[in-house]
Amino acid sequence: MVKARRLGLIVSRLPSLDSGDVPRLKPVAVEDLLLRPSENIDYPRLEHLVKRKAVLVTGGGGSIGAEICDRILTFGAARLLVIENSEPALNTVIERLVARKTGTTIDGRIADIRDSHRVLQLMHEFKPNMVFHAAALKHVPILERDWSEGVKTNIFGTVNVADAALAVGAEAMVMISTDKAIEPISMLGLTKRFAEMYCQALDQDLQSQPRWKSPMRLISVRFGNVLASNGSVVPKFKAQIEAGGPVTVTHPDMVRYFMTIREACDLVITAAAHALMPDRPKVSVYVLNMDSLSKLSISPNA
Repeated sequence: MVKARRLGLIVSRLPSLDSGDVPRLKPVAVEDLLLRPSENIDYPRLEHLVKRKAVLVTGGGGSIGAEICDRILTFGAARLLVIENSEPALNTVIERLVARKTGTTIDGRIADIRDSHRVLQLMHEFKPNMVFHAAALKHVPILERDWSEGVKTNIFGTVNVADAALAVGAEAMVMISTDKAIEPISMLGLTKRFAEMYCQALDQDLQSQPRWKSPMRLISVRFGNVLASNGSVVPKFKAQIEAGGPVTVTHPDMVRYFMTIREACDLVITAAAHALMPDRPKVSVYVLNMDSLSKLSISPNA
């Protein structure tokens, strides 16, 4: 591919002739770099979790948040509220979601999760059954320099979202975390681990209290490299390839394991469905395993 780029040739792919589709040349997509089949998901289970529910997504204008919104519509949510602090990103995702015409009532509001009063106000107005918390600062080099901003968003912002979700009686809050929270050595990993610890502590406290109904669950889901997501290394590699190289890597023996945005979001919702099953152990942290090029799965991490 690199040689073709240098010669100015367009690289395309031809779908399998066994698929029954009309054979047309298509641009090479990031999914073609996966080198393994996409993960099989239990979609009826996810539909059962989301259908006719009111779902709120923070950071809904980002790559992960926007895809979660899209999947929430696919699985039949009654109402969706998208919270985003970027006006252009919010406008883009709302227009795209409304264009799907799924019957879900969709609203988008500008808000910063650092503003606890604003977050609580929106939660009270919307009264979500489920909250997916995708808002975060996550670029490692930037957070190493401006670490205080990461603390404000990733730690205190998560506290605001979790407390507000609890105050309005949500069934669950699901936080998007990172594999960098495992024995963290960066500010991204450290701030996300703090956020996890708060959610874990609150979850354990709620589980220990006698209640007449099931208490809210707080769930954190860790994963690593997501193809074509904001902050992914793939766009950087792609630009380096288009420029004729070289492709920079951390170490010659480095192995990266990737998943697609859709896989990541479906597995996040799967983790929520797993945690909310009454006969399951009360696990609050889940890890998306990427321990081989041909395997991708969920495992609980107590």
